[in-house]
Amino acid sequence: MFCSIFCLIWGCNSDQQSYVNDKILFVVIGYNKVRTFSNIGLYRESSDKMWLMNMVEETFSYLNISKINSAEVQNNGECAFACLNEPMCFSYNLEASASKTGTRVCELLPSDKYNNSDEVIISQKFHHYSIQTPCSRGPCQNYGTCVPQYEKNSYVCVCKIGFEGKDCETVIKHCEKDSCLNGGTCIDGVVSFECRCRQGFSGKRCEPGMLINSTILVGNTNFLGNLSHFLSPAVGNSSQWLLCHRASTHGWAASIFHTSCDHKPNTVTIIKKGQYVFGGYTDITWDSFGYGNTPNAFIFSLRNKEELHPFKSMVLQPQYAIYRSQGYGPIFGNGWDIHISDNSNSNNASYTHLSFYETPKGANKPSTILSGTRHFSPDDWEVFYLG
Repeated sequence: MFCSIFCLIWGCNSDQQSYVNDKILFVVIGYNKVRTFSNIGLYRESSDKMWLMNMVEETFSYLNISKINSAEVQNNGECAFACLNEPMCFSYNLEASASKTGTRVCELLPSDKYNNSDEVIISQKFHHYSIQTPCSRGPCQNYGTCVPQYEKNSYVCVCKIGFEGKDCETVIKHCEKDSCLNGGTCIDGVVSFECRCRQGFSGKRCEPGMLINSTILVGNTNFLGNLSHFLSPAVGNSSQWLLCHRASTHGWAASIFHTSCDHKPNTVTIIKKGQYVFGGYTDITWDSFGYGNTPNAFIFSLRNKEELHPFKSMVLQPQYAIYRSQGYGPIFGNGWDIHISDNSNSNNASYTHLSFYETPKGANKPSTILSGTRHFSPDDWEVFYLG
């Protein structure tokens, strides 16, 4: 059962009058006026010579918090006036049944059930009275907590994680545009979002799994993502690569490459010819002479003449994985599958022909698929080693 109690005081010396119907109204008359504010929960303003409190009853409930004070009263109205006259009182517990002497226990409380919802308990002995606020109608959705603003006859909803809005009515959409990079799929969560990344990308927002300062790959996240994916079985999902040679920067002579890159395992060579980008990886070093044996080497294509998807070709005969000579740049295979000549910017002696490495399914011409022509002069080539 719920009912309302309106308590109004106007002037310190005015008589009190009470009216009992479906609600109890206490008024103090001054200046030949009666002012009632049934839509206001609490009004305490000394300068206006008016105090008002509108209480809502919750039967057989008890707010179990520390008390301002406790006293014996004759009736509900006396308890309500006591709370109204106590500036720190915002609710009260009133004994449900009178004692043999006709009095009831009135407990004045410094807070309310909205700020102490966990402390409201069922009681066979007390009713609880709280100030009427918009919180009484339960405006906060999705388990939000309603905090009354008594003086403004308003409220604020404190939302659970994952919700927002005046009444916590809106589910927060964490998946905003571009929240996941590089084609990742955004999955909304309660607290944040999760990115399901494409192969070659990882991290909170699907960044490329490798860090590499390549002028050939710069700005092309698809190139970076695919190369990262190709390299991940050998070096892991996250890797950092350091430059040891860039032909356009350090020189096109093969001897310069060997001086900078020999004795460094785990190297990746990136070659650009026009729009085509390709290269190879080896986990053994470029020093010494002759063929190097490793089953882990592979050749890759990020963009090719036949417009196949980026592909990775593993070595077929590991004993011919790479060829090392101070007079040549990087060489993969015995064919040679990839051959970079000395001073390759000034001749067409560099060439490609997939034979000792896998030929991708659907390829028509193993000798031209990588660079566009069998013999070519590269626009640039770079070698990086694993940091």
